[in-house]
Formats: sequence, structure tokens, C-alpha cells
Amino acid sequence: MSWNMPVHRGRDHDERAARGLAADARDAAQNARTARTVAQHATDAQDCRILLEMLGLRLDVPLELNGLAALVDDAACERLADAGMLVRSDGALALTERGRFLANDVVASVLR
Repeated sequence: MSWNMPVHRGRDHDERAARGLAADARDAAQNARTARTVAQHATDAQDCRILLEMLGLRLDVPLELNGLAALVDDAACERLADAGMLVRSDGALALTERGRFLANDVVASVLR
């Protein structure tokens, strides 16, 4: 037996690689939507900073609305909360597990 045998990765490896490429494509598309959202709403550097903080809502931790409340559409928050995508409490917003799947759309809906 030789240690110089060719390595056969098999079908499982190919499927994992394909899933990885598909995830990369989804991430790239989501990042493009995020950039368009910021570009459509930001009027200056300060607005861009605030919008990027709002996009922090996409993280697993609640986003404190200190100074950001004017940017939040209350009706959209209520609608998204009723749909189980968003939780609003004590001056903070947080995406639910379901809301994270549509994070860019949720954030775009929340912004005025």
C-alpha cells in the first residue's frame, strides 16, 4: 500500500462545496440589498452611520433605539411583530429567529 494514493473526495464533498457556494451567493445578494437600502435612505454621513446602526438589528442582540426612534416606522414594527418577525420592548428592537431569515426586508420595512 502506498501513501501516495489519489484522494477521492466523493459526492458528499461536492455537495458541501455546492452548498457553500450557494450560501456565498445568498450572502452577496443580501449584502447588495443592504447597500441599496442604505443608499436609498442616507442623505449624509450621519444618516449613513444611523442606518448602519439600524442594520445592526440583523444581529442576534437587541438594538437599542437611543436616538434612532425617529427612523422607526411604528406601524411597520407592529405589523412585523404580529407576523412574528420582530420584538419591540423597552426601547429596543430585536429580530426573532423567523425575522432573521428575512432580515434585510424587515430592516427596510422598519426604516421610515
